[in-house]
Amino acid sequence: MLMAALEGHLHAEGPCLYIVGNDKAKSRTLPAFHIAAIRWDQDTRTLRVRDSVFALGQRVVLTGGEAANLSGLPWVQRPDPSCDSSDLFMTGWIEPAPAQPGR
Repeated sequence: MLMAALEGHLHAEGPCLYIVGNDKAKSRTLPAFHIAAIRWDQDTRTLRVRDSVFALGQRVVLTGGEAANLSGLPWVQRPDPSCDSSDLFMTGWIEPAPAQPGR
């Protein structure tokens, strides 16, 4: 896995959490969290990272890298089988994206 960063907005479809580009026309990416401190809460539809809570629509940056497929991933919280896993990003951390100039 090559290390990279992924920036986009938190977006949910049914039980699935995705990262989408700023224009939301970009294909969605399924984040694969392998840190126990990161949990998607389907009931409140928020992403919890230790003491922080991220809301849908919030712009975030994830560190990690692209993953080839679901088999063999060390999931902390396996996504629902209905989630589109054609574009995976194995992430070890998430934080708010820096403010964009003019916003």
